[in-house]
Amino acid sequence: MLYFSFMKHCSDDTWRVVLGEHNLVTDSGREQVLDVSQVVIHPDFDVLTKMYDIALLKLSSAASLNSYVQLGALPPSGEILPNNSYCYLTGWGRTSADGPISNELKQAFLASVDFETCSSPDWLGSDVKTTMVCAGGLEDSGCNVSLNNCVTRD
Repeated sequence: MLYFSFMKHCSDDTWRVVLGEHNLVTDSGREQVLDVSQVVIHPDFDVLTKMYDIALLKLSSAASLNSYVQLGALPPSGEILPNNSYCYLTGWGRTSADGPISNELKQAFLASVDFETCSSPDWLGSDVKTTMVCAGGLEDSGCNVSLNNCVTRD
């Protein structure tokens, strides 16, 4: 069984997963389009605060792993990401605050930031919760990189 994680607030009721996608406009022939048989939403998800903003998608059929489709690495349950651990953030989104959404998959390699720093008033303040992963900084961030993001550990 293969599950995918995503941000729940980005979801709707129509589900399919496209693996191996790189450009949303151009069909490379490497894409695998798979149906979703089950959506598992975190039981504590809160639409207003975006707390526990994650869900899993169970695929209806097996994916073929190849050089374009690989598994992501997740840390063990309960592990706190050490400060300055590097993570990949990938997805399609805006590359600048008011810019257009990218048709090409983007990737950022960002250092994690500890909760104390990230939640300080000169960073993000009280908007940051202990259940969130904070990465990037004043010059590097994922705020404009991705609408459908996935943070994986290197």
